[in-house]
Amino acid sequence: MFFTAHWILHLRGVGINPADAAMAMGLFTMGGIAGRLIGGWLMDKMAARFAFMLGILCYFIGSFLAISVTASTLLLAYIAAILYGAGFGWTFVCLNTMVGNFYGAAAFPKVNGTVLLLSAIACSPAGIVGGKIFDAFKSYTPAFQLNVAICVVGIIALFFATMPKMKSTNSGHSIKS
Repeated sequence: MFFTAHWILHLRGVGINPADAAMAMGLFTMGGIAGRLIGGWLMDKMAARFAFMLGILCYFIGSFLAISVTASTLLLAYIAAILYGAGFGWTFVCLNTMVGNFYGAAAFPKVNGTVLLLSAIACSPAGIVGGKIFDAFKSYTPAFQLNVAICVVGIIALFFATMPKMKSTNSGHSIKS
């Protein structure tokens, strides 16, 4: 949400003209479509949590490229936007799949609804936080650095995530713990 609120402002601030900044935002959208396809395809080839980690890596790399963008490095702006979009679409697909894999079909609506609600609450202030960071530092670099730190935490958490174990009940049915 920070990216969509501040990407064009960041690009304009480093000297990129409005048309090129708008093009970069359009590439974010195209990256999102590609990311959903890639994330879905990868989850057929590997565990969802590893595909999820690779999706977060797109945000991670995109943040470093965003910090490096200048008026003379328009290609970096385009690549960063594509990576952010890919990360968005990719991780969205992986998140939904992981919830289903970890908690099962019966719990999916409640767990996924709760996860999406909590992530919306946590992410909604990102635009304001990004603006406050810019006001304090006169740069978006610290905001992108914060995003890098969040990516690292997410990748580490996914690395250590394990599927819940099934417990046997007296009735002979299994339940996830």
